[in-house]
Amino acid sequence: MIQVNLLPEEMRAQESTPWPRRLAIFAGAGILTALLCMVGVQRLKTLPGSRDHRNDLQKQLAVAAENVRTKIDPLKRDLNLLDQRQALLTQLGTGFLRWTPRLDALHQTLRNDLSGVWITGFSYDERPAKGAVPGKAAAERLLTVSFAASDFSDSPTFYTMTNEEKIAEVVRRLSRAEGFKKDVIGINVSSWALTDDFLKPPWNVRAITFPVNVLLTPPPAPPAPKPPAPPAKQG
Repeated sequence: MIQVNLLPEEMRAQESTPWPRRLAIFAGAGILTALLCMVGVQRLKTLPGSRDHRNDLQKQLAVAAENVRTKIDPLKRDLNLLDQRQALLTQLGTGFLRWTPRLDALHQTLRNDLSGVWITGFSYDERPAKGAVPGKAAAERLLTVSFAASDFSDSPTFYTMTNEEKIAEVVRRLSRAEGFKKDVIGINVSSWALTDDFLKPPWNVRAITFPVNVLLTPPPAPPAPKPPAPPAKQG
């Protein structure tokens, strides 16, 4: 049956939400609030554990980064050393000096007379001689051979020697080596140092390192340019 209310709007009774519907709304709101509170409490309980887990991950990341760095840095040093040696070999191969006999003599001296000594690097430099006229002076040629020797060597040659005596013996043997001393003006050592860089295979020793500076004779002067030919006489 259709009910029609003919009273004016302001005199009509206001309709209200039925109690069953109100109870359902209140119950739903209460359940939702309880669920949100439970989620919040659960999150608060797990927050310290999440922070600890994050800190552990950060520590593991820092340790891994340090391990990578300790492995990469030696590789970088080795690559730089190889690049330097390659550049030196290229320079030696294109230079004026006959390097093969000199390096062969150096190798023979180390193998036969200087057991317990090894080479760690080379360098070669040419520069104008001091006090000479620019553009006309012969060049000074300096070969530097970096050596290392066992500080506590069981080699018969070096067992009873001090570090200074070991260095002097290396210089003496080089100055006597045929093929190496050719074109050599002088050999000297400016400094030496103790190092723990060789406390690893295959050396497993504490070592002294010292550069041996070999001053070489200057290269021959370039030939003087020929004077221009006189002009031909006109017939």
